[in-house]
Amino acid sequence: MTIDSPYFDIQELVCQHVYDKYGLFSWNFFDPRLIITLNTIRDRIGKPIYVNDWQIHGDKSQRGLRCPQCEIVKDYFEKGILYMSGHPLGKAADFEVQGLVAEEMRLWIVAKQN
Repeated sequence: MTIDSPYFDIQELVCQHVYDKYGLFSWNFFDPRLIITLNTIRDRIGKPIYVNDWQIHGDKSQRGLRCPQCEIVKDYFEKGILYMSGHPLGKAADFEVQGLVAEEMRLWIVAKQN
């Protein structure tokens, strides 16, 4: 199954380490359900969604797929803490929606869950 998105470039969804090594092949590291969910939210809300922005020199680089070289993962490993998250598995993403604060987005998701 080929995974991609009409709304997101792969750089927005992976850390720079992964993109530099795998480029467009990085799409293959995602659970298709995450991409379908992000596409559906973006389609239904009708506003831009932002995950990572490292590719345009922003400061967000670990909100999608995270690899062992990413600071969040490395910090847990170096402290001897087991890091259990959907991010390294391509099953989770943190994001912002243009013009909404987090609580508004959470309420929107709950209201639209059916």
